[in-house]
Amino acid sequence: MSRPSKAIYGDVTWKATERLTVAVGARYTQDKVNYLNGSTFLYALDGTTPVVNLIPYSNPYNPNLAPLEQREKANRLTGRINVSYEFADDIMGYLQYSRGYRSGSFNGLAYQGVNQVYYIQPEKVNAYEAGLKTRLFDRRVQLNLAGFYYEYSNHQVTQVVGATTFTRSANGRLFGGEAELAWQVADTLRFDASLGYLNSKYKGNVIDPANPASPTLNVNGNPFPNAPEVTFQAGFDWDMIDDGTNKLTLRGDASYMGKYYFDPFKNYGQTPCDTPQRDRT
Repeated sequence: MSRPSKAIYGDVTWKATERLTVAVGARYTQDKVNYLNGSTFLYALDGTTPVVNLIPYSNPYNPNLAPLEQREKANRLTGRINVSYEFADDIMGYLQYSRGYRSGSFNGLAYQGVNQVYYIQPEKVNAYEAGLKTRLFDRRVQLNLAGFYYEYSNHQVTQVVGATTFTRSANGRLFGGEAELAWQVADTLRFDASLGYLNSKYKGNVIDPANPASPTLNVNGNPFPNAPEVTFQAGFDWDMIDDGTNKLTLRGDASYMGKYYFDPFKNYGQTPCDTPQRDRT
């Protein structure tokens, strides 16, 4: 598979006032996705004699069958706008909107039939974020806060059915917040910590047997893969020895990560494993 891509982009920052800054960026991308030289076949029981072509299909085996080739292309405009305002010398707030894009793709792991070689539409995300960045108490404390909301279209995911892997797409949204703290307690002691909350959910999807890119199980209400709801980290640095020539620093860390799933189907432990889940909204 080949994926040639071309893009042009630019970024402009405008200092509207002493405290207000507006930054705008845009990118135009042209992507091509080419599925080339697709060819799979089955061997006889002797392990050396081909008997059936699967991609492209021919029974009996045809050694002269041309490999399967398919081509798609997509053009997208993405970008961001960021507005930041300095409420004070050490307190800055910002609002940002951005649109992200991920190129479409063919289901490149297909090997059982031409019907498995289908195109996945490009993934798109509209991202909204607001936050504060502060330095307090003579800059000995740094506190950053952020909240965000992301809306996904055609989020690309993987579904394993039996021994075959498929690329699918689904719509969803996520929102959450982050807090970061750094505290210089003393010249030789520094604490840092971060806390994250993430609420992700697939929604608005309909199982469509006519569309091979549609998941074959209901994912509505399920969280995104690899998206724990809560994460936490804390640590410290203590300069135990610092005589100007020699320095010994003790570092301690603790972290926590909530439960998460490796795929969007949230059906681990079901018997059989492909049993559809109950309906969710």
